[in-house]
Amino acid sequence: MTTDRHPFTLSPSSLQWCELCGYGESHAKHKPKVVTICGSMRFFEQMLTVAAQETAKGHIVLAPFCVVAPEDQGNERKAMLDRLHFQKIDMSDEVIVVTNQHGYVGDSTRREMAYAIGAGKFLGLDSTREFNIPEEGDR
Repeated sequence: MTTDRHPFTLSPSSLQWCELCGYGESHAKHKPKVVTICGSMRFFEQMLTVAAQETAKGHIVLAPFCVVAPEDQGNERKAMLDRLHFQKIDMSDEVIVVTNQHGYVGDSTRREMAYAIGAGKFLGLDSTREFNIPEEGDR
C-alpha cells in the first residue's frame, strides 16, 4: 500500500520501506537540502538551468519568478516580493547566486547576498554560478 505523503510502502511486517534510504531507515537521514537562487531576472534562463541542476542532485529549489518593471522598483509590490524572497532565504540551507562573466549583481541581489551572509547561508564563490552570456552587441 502506498501512502500519499512519502515514497514508501508498508511491508507485511508493518515496517516502513523507503525507496530513498532503504528498508526501515529513518527519513530524517535523507532530508533534502533546500537552496534558494538569487540573481538578476535578466539571468532567468540561467537560473532555470541552475534550478534543474540542483533538482537533479535531489535538492529542493526556491527562486524568484516575478519580474518588476524598472519604473515599479520602489512600489509596495516590489517590497512585498523582496520580503517574500528573504523568507525563501530563511527557509533554505544555502543560497546560490547566478551571475554573468562580469560578476554582475544588481541592488536587489546585493541585499539578498548580504542577508544570506548574515544568516550563514551564502558560501561565497562555492555558491556562485557564473555564465558566459553574450552582450547586447554580440547578438
